[in-house]
Parts: sequence; structure tokens; C-alpha cells
Amino acid sequence: MSTALTREYRAVLRVGYLGAGREKFVDRMNKLFGEGSWTIGYVVEGKPITREDALGLYQKSYTNFLQANPEFTERLLREARDVYDTNISNTQSGFDWHHQEDTRSHLQDIAVRRAVRDLGREFAGTKLMQIRGQDSDLPELNPGRVPFVLPECISNNREFVAPWIQANSVEDFWQNNKFVFIKPSDDVISRLRQSVEETLTAKRGSDWKLTSERLAALTICGGGNANLTQRYVDYCFELWNRPSKGNSAPELPAVSIEPWITDIFSNESHHIAASESTTEDKINIIKALLPAMLYSDAPFVLLSMKYESLHYQTPVLCALADGPFPLSDNGMEFVRLILCSEILDRIESDPVCRSALRNSALAKMEYSKIRETFLDCGLQREHLDEKYKQRFLKLLGVTGLSLRI
Repeated sequence: MSTALTREYRAVLRVGYLGAGREKFVDRMNKLFGEGSWTIGYVVEGKPITREDALGLYQKSYTNFLQANPEFTERLLREARDVYDTNISNTQSGFDWHHQEDTRSHLQDIAVRRAVRDLGREFAGTKLMQIRGQDSDLPELNPGRVPFVLPECISNNREFVAPWIQANSVEDFWQNNKFVFIKPSDDVISRLRQSVEETLTAKRGSDWKLTSERLAALTICGGGNANLTQRYVDYCFELWNRPSKGNSAPELPAVSIEPWITDIFSNESHHIAASESTTEDKINIIKALLPAMLYSDAPFVLLSMKYESLHYQTPVLCALADGPFPLSDNGMEFVRLILCSEILDRIESDPVCRSALRNSALAKMEYSKIRETFLDCGLQREHLDEKYKQRFLKLLGVTGLSLRI
């Protein structure tokens, strides 16, 4: 039975390929969130769906492939009596996704049987044929080659790639749209916060990675804050500066800060779309990360990525406008993005975004400094002169500054 993923569920962790490591992963998630408090699901069109629903798309992709390749399908049905993936024992699964008798999960063989049934056909051959790598009987049916039914829904932020996985294939979707979801509750948030607090108090060097995951989940669930984030960053740098023992090199937890922020942004982009958080919630979540961003070059690398929705990008910019970034050394990226006409239109049409900008550190900066930095950026990077100046004027209006260029 699948767990219904309503909008209250939050995507807190990318999963990727598990393989033989599934049991260790389950044990780690139980320690992280509590047994029964998490589930694996998928994100499609910005919304969380259950694994059962994702398997339906997996199956539909194979049905479409067989329909689109009639000559191949006829040969398959003529020669095969059944198919398997990892072991001939896979045939015991029949049409049941959940009957996984091998230590490695197998889905493509089940998908093919279901797709053949969808077409109202049956295997009529004598061979037991393997679906796997290039040297198998049916490499064409490898999920890394079969096109996914909704390629436009596959995450652009791919964390799991391999030479055998073609872009927009079933496997591309299956690994890169997979998330751990939790439904935030007082118990889950309390568990996460207590664990983070215990680590930050004990300052054990071995706990930094697990604490990073817990703090990321806590932040996404709305239980994080700037103070806790700052304490975690300080804890990481304290570990960094500890002398190494003997000849062993010290662990380098500080280098985890940038990927940690990246993971939160990556997961958060899906979480925000899925949970329908308010604009104010989005801004506050990003603001909680500002202390950690001081130690990382990640923010503008992230913002320059092509996020799927301006609903996410505009709150990020509004949050960053209250930090030290707009006119810092890497502030040009901020300037370029916030003066994008689409983003300006969205900010102007959202009263929460307008209010956030009007109360931000950016709006309180000395006008001459703002003008010089923004216009120089526009003239040097955009070559838009008048159009860029008009956008600058519009930004001044949005932030409540009635000044002239």
C-alpha cells in the first residue's frame, strides 16, 4: 500500500541509486527522522507523487515504447517466453512490483510484462531473455534507454548520472526525481532539533555530516532559524581548525557547507512547489541560510541556474536583498537577476515581495552606492543602457525609493 503524498509532505533529501545499499539507507533514515515518519516518493510537475504513481509512469513508458516499435515488439513476443533483469528468479515477480526476491531490486522486467499485458498480448516464444547491459538479450529495453513518458518533468538538477543512462530515459527520471519525503510534525521537528542541539553542544567531530542532514531537513520543515544555522557553521569551522591527531589528516567539514547549501536549495525548489508554501515562508526559509552563505560561494552559482519556477527565484532574491550580498564582490549576479524584467514584474505584483524589499538592507543602502553599482553592472554586463535604467527606476519604485537617475 502506498502512502498518499499530500501537499503537506516536504522533500528533504535526494535519494538517487540505492542498489545493495538499500538496507543501510533505510536504517539511516530511521535514525534521522524516526521509523514511520518518512517515505520515498517522486516529484512530477512540481508536485509529490507516491512510488506507486511513479511506477505507473514507468510502466506507461514501456507500453509507449512497445507501441512505437512494432517490429521489435513482434520479435520480442515471438522469441521470448519471459524476461528477467538481475537473476532468472526475477520471473517469480510476475506483475507484482513489490515481489523482490533478489538482493537487488528489478523493475524493468515487471514493466515489460505489464506493458505486454497493456497491449492485450502474451509472450509466445521459448527463450528466457535478459534485459540489462549491452551484452544482454534485450539491451533496447534497459531503463537507461527507454524514453520516459514525461521527459519535460525530469529534474534539470541531475545528481545521478552514468554512461549507460541516456537523458530523458526512464532511469533518468527514476533516479533524479526520487526524494525522501517527510510530513512535518511537532515530534519530527523536535527530534531533529534535539539531535542538532546535542551535536552542537557536544561538538563531536564525527557527527558533522549527519548533523548537516538533520539541520537541512529541519530548515526545510520550517524548524530552522538563523541562530541554529550560524552555530552549525561555527561548529564546522571549529572542527576545521582542530589540530590533527598523529599523522592522520583532519576531516574537512567546512568544505561541506557549499554542497550543504546547494542540497537545501535543490530540495527546496521542489519542496516549495510541492507544499504550496506562502511567499513569506519561502523568504524566511532562505533568510535562515544567510549566515552559512557568508562562508560559501554557492549563492550566486545557484541563482544563475535555470530554476523551473520564478515562484522560487523571486523569494530567494528578496531574502538575499536583506543580506550582505547585493553589493559584495559577487553581487553582480544578484544585480543581473533582480533586474530581470520577469522577476521585477513578479516582485511588483506580490505585496509580500514588495514589503520584503522595502524593508531589506538593500533599500537602506546609500543611494549613490546603489546607483553606481547597479548602473555600472548594467552598462558593462548587459549593454542595455536605457532599458536597464528603466528597470533600475522600476526597482527603486518597488523598494519605495523615489529617486532619479
